[in-house]
Amino acid sequence: MAVIIYGINPVLECLRNPGRKPERILVAEGRRLPPELRSAIDEAGIRLEAVPRGRLDRLSGTKKHQGIVAIIPPIEYMPPEAFLALLIEKKGVGILLHDIEDPGNIGAIIRTAEFLGAAGVAISGAHTPGITEASVKASAGAVFHLPLCRLGNPKGFLRKFKERGGWVAGVELGGDDILSAVLPRPLFLVLGSEGRGLPEKLVEKCDFVLTIPSRGKTGSLNVAAAGAIALWTVISGWRKNT
Repeated sequence: MAVIIYGINPVLECLRNPGRKPERILVAEGRRLPPELRSAIDEAGIRLEAVPRGRLDRLSGTKKHQGIVAIIPPIEYMPPEAFLALLIEKKGVGILLHDIEDPGNIGAIIRTAEFLGAAGVAISGAHTPGITEASVKASAGAVFHLPLCRLGNPKGFLRKFKERGGWVAGVELGGDDILSAVLPRPLFLVLGSEGRGLPEKLVEKCDFVLTIPSRGKTGSLNVAAAGAIALWTVISGWRKNT
């Protein structure tokens, strides 16, 4: 099923990925596009379709589409075995998002992961919507530049990852201070939903359970903020020790 993306940055990043060429690009009548975006569209050989702004509102489900909507093929996920091999080969950090329901949080974490050079992001759980139009928008197009995987059996995947020399760290309340942790690589960070946290079956697979210490009065962070802090802490810690 085709995916609708909208906004200048998501469409531009899609065009920058040769394997993700949009099927159609629609712009609001009278809309002048930024030169960089217009040039990328021309290079891709895609004909712009000028339509009433109301049609873009209906297609995107929002009025905040910046006057441009693209229709792209379905988001492709790497097969779990290929994703596993990639994580081991890169000897870096990957992220598993389990049962995270908000597509905006999923997109925000993918954006951070791509920016910081993570190896890839996997999603799992019955409540996870997958990579939706809202996720693409929240990621600012980062979904087009980062390996993604959808896991039907996250517990089994973590077991195989560990068997091949990987380590697993869950980010959860009640764990060890992440600022003091010395973490090996390759590493898989596991984040759960804000309401339910990580299920026990995944906690059991973790070599480390880590907590971001609070210095203020707010009791918790949303999962996108927690993921960004955890990922930066891991990567910056490795840099200090090299």
